[in-house]
Amino acid sequence: MPDGSGSEHDLFDRIVDQVPPVLWHYTDAAGFMGIGMSGMLRFGNSQFLNDETERDYGWRVIDNVIDEQIAEGGPAAIFFTLVRQLTGPIQLSRETFVCSFSEHHESISQWQRYGANGHGYCIGFDVAQLLRAADFEHVFLRRLIYSPVEQRAAVNRVILQVRQELSGRRIEEEKDPQTLAILARGIVMLNLSELALTHRTLLPHPPTR
Repeated sequence: MPDGSGSEHDLFDRIVDQVPPVLWHYTDAAGFMGIGMSGMLRFGNSQFLNDETERDYGWRVIDNVIDEQIAEGGPAAIFFTLVRQLTGPIQLSRETFVCSFSEHHESISQWQRYGANGHGYCIGFDVAQLLRAADFEHVFLRRLIYSPVEQRAAVNRVILQVRQELSGRRIEEEKDPQTLAILARGIVMLNLSELALTHRTLLPHPPTR
């Protein structure tokens, strides 16, 4: 985190510096016409992605890591049991909308899946101008993670943060299960539900219908 001596604008510029200057959006002719005529990008509800594995895969990675935490036992086992009961794409991804970009403008897989098998369009967006747009005030840029090792590491970082927040608190003596459930759901909503959407697999996907 910055030391506070810089302005919010400086912080934004440093964030933009961490991503390519141009991001690419693959689409078909209808999508291209829609963007061109409306001047807008359409975000899709994460519950209704073309490929259901994109919605479920991240949760499977998260659930596996949480199950390992529960198996270890200890004071936080009850907490993570509650978290495990709350994790799921239906309950927690309901109000999340996504729009996909690529760092590469000549990706064969992107052309095949989103660019009408090479007959569509690949539109480049200036990242700095895109994120400064007023309509992007509550939009956050996240990089997708394809490596299983990096995916588990990302989940474990969240779990470690939770354990640190719980240090010194005897979770097993919590007398109010409703309060504990609210706390667990807050942790899940703020951290894991977003993380689940960034996890992707390189394995072949079943064809969409």
